[in-house]
Amino acid sequence: MGFFDRFGAGGGKLDIKPNSLEVHAGQQLSGSVQFIGGSRAQDVTNIMLRLTVELTEQVKGPQGVQAQTHAKDVCPAVQVAQAFQVQPGQTRDFPFHFQLPSTVPASHKGHAVYKLLVAADIAGEIDPGDAQEITVLAGGAAAQQLGYGVPMAGAPMMMMPPPPLIGAKVYAQYHDGNWYPAQVVAIQNGVIGVDWIDAKLGSSTWVQPTQVRG
Repeated sequence: MGFFDRFGAGGGKLDIKPNSLEVHAGQQLSGSVQFIGGSRAQDVTNIMLRLTVELTEQVKGPQGVQAQTHAKDVCPAVQVAQAFQVQPGQTRDFPFHFQLPSTVPASHKGHAVYKLLVAADIAGEIDPGDAQEITVLAGGAAAQQLGYGVPMAGAPMMMMPPPPLIGAKVYAQYHDGNWYPAQVVAIQNGVIGVDWIDAKLGSSTWVQPTQVRG
């Protein structure tokens, strides 16, 4: 192995190819991960794929309300490929499937951003990777239970109720999927800011209208 080869030169690369860039909460996200061989052969130990969400919340602090972002896995990481060798210029495709929970919030810039992240483990080399943003839409099982989403054939369309007023006492859906007492403190760009009554849940959180009920 030459000097530059040790730092990834001439190595292969990864490409995430979802069947769709949009998926409803509660449905399956599928596609494939493609490994494209470089100018030399490589021994790949495995390829791991994750689906993550970056959640931004408004948290009260000593200097007032501030945005706080944290990322977490939406589903357990999956190993899409075990050990294999790829030859120069060879392309290998590995299918993947993720079952999204019905309780995940819909995508919203600045509040909930979903990404597929993939990385290959190659001993003694820089591990190639790739990222792909995914849009999660409301209308999964959780939204249908609240009367939102697509109606059954022949059934009348149900209209979403107007958003609650600021200061209203409501129940809101937390990240664990459960509903807890909260108070509406803000409404902005179609999302609702709530303060949790139980201090253990944190100060403030942005939620979708489908995650609030009176």
